[in-house]
Amino acid sequence: MASDENLRNQMGANGKAFVETEFSWLQTSKNLVHLYDNLNR
Repeated sequence: MASDENLRNQMGANGKAFVETEFSWLQTSKNLVHLYDNLNR
């Protein structure tokens, strides 16, 4: 991996996209609402 620049770039882009999607404020708020809903049951 260290010698493959294209692989490093692709993995970096994929990691960034994952973090931006899964840890956005929108996703975080949805997860929190889901958690609170489950606590009320």
